[in-house]
Amino acid sequence: MTEPASKRPRRGCTVPKEAEVPPFKLVWTHEVDLFFYMTSPLVPASTKIAGFDLDWTIVKPTSGQFAKGRNDWVWMFDEGVVKSRLQQLNKEGYKIIFFTNQAGIEKNKTNVEDVQWKIVDLCKELDFPIQACICGAEDHWRKPSTAMWDFMIENHNEGKAIDRDQSFFCGDAAGRPKDWQKGAKKDFSASDRAFAANVGVPFKTPEELFLGQSISPDLLSWDGIDPLQYLKDNKEAKEFVGSLPICRTKDMVVMIGLPASGKSHFSKTHFVPAGYEWVNRDTLSSAEKCLSVAKVALKAGKSVVIDNTNPDPAARKPFIDAAKAAGYTVRAFVWTTPREVCEHLNWVRVKETKGAVRRLPDVAFNVCNKKLAPPTAAEGFSEICTCKFVPTFDPSSKIGKIYLQRT
Repeated sequence: MTEPASKRPRRGCTVPKEAEVPPFKLVWTHEVDLFFYMTSPLVPASTKIAGFDLDWTIVKPTSGQFAKGRNDWVWMFDEGVVKSRLQQLNKEGYKIIFFTNQAGIEKNKTNVEDVQWKIVDLCKELDFPIQACICGAEDHWRKPSTAMWDFMIENHNEGKAIDRDQSFFCGDAAGRPKDWQKGAKKDFSASDRAFAANVGVPFKTPEELFLGQSISPDLLSWDGIDPLQYLKDNKEAKEFVGSLPICRTKDMVVMIGLPASGKSHFSKTHFVPAGYEWVNRDTLSSAEKCLSVAKVALKAGKSVVIDNTNPDPAARKPFIDAAKAAGYTVRAFVWTTPREVCEHLNWVRVKETKGAVRRLPDVAFNVCNKKLAPPTAAEGFSEICTCKFVPTFDPSSKIGKIYLQRT
């Protein structure tokens, strides 16, 4: 069961409240959970934002891939190149904001104070104050979600609207392949480029901004699905193939499929309003509790929907046996939503609930996918129906806008 964000322990959260860096003051604030932001009374509001990732964009560690402390950094490329470019942008009226993912904080691999004070030290080197955001967990604040950007613009820009054509975001996670330049490693993801796309501003790699080097867009790849294209491709698709979802009394429906494949939404949309007992492990904590609740409903003569992954016959058998013993028909609803779509919807759920639902790790998908076995009539199913997630919402709605963000 997913632990609510508000109840998760706040690890490593002794925050330096203020840092005096003459002639300006920087103020770090712990907003909620593991999201931190920094601002200063001397950072002016602006219509132009120059957003930056931090590690391997502005600075790089001297000890390896990951920094090992506050002082484990040097300027990316050359001090003069990076420092002078940032100072030039500041003089041109850009507000500079760092947006950095630091999931190691939640995993106790990174000390948040080291990251915070490193940014303070950078401000001292630059000789002007900036704003900064740190996402310390894999939650709804994490890039490429727009949550950090939205928070800073809405709360710390004095109400000024942003000129998105003049603004930009720069980061090293661009989706570049191995050897995009001689000897270069493959980018670990395209999350920085996706962040810029989600925010709606131009994207630049560090090499492009600081060194004037460009790369062909044809070499760049995205992570996961193109949500807009999936929406277009499935505009006429049917979500459900089978007999009517609500068609019987004494009916048990057993959902089968990967996490975040659309099972719960379908259950709540079609079955719960029709009086079915909704049995869900995320809310009931264990398979044993699910079976107990299902048996109570069966005894009362209520139809039931078992809204779990139910990947194999062993997981399905206790529910089928209980239903058959009570004289029920049992139907299987098999979800064929592609895995990459499920992983995208996984992030949609995190962002929609603002972190109240945590992201399921890759291992959860791997384990379920490995165990998935198609249901058969021999298990006791009277009907085997197929379903898949089809986006039916308005793209301009709140959930539609979240869905259309790349993940």
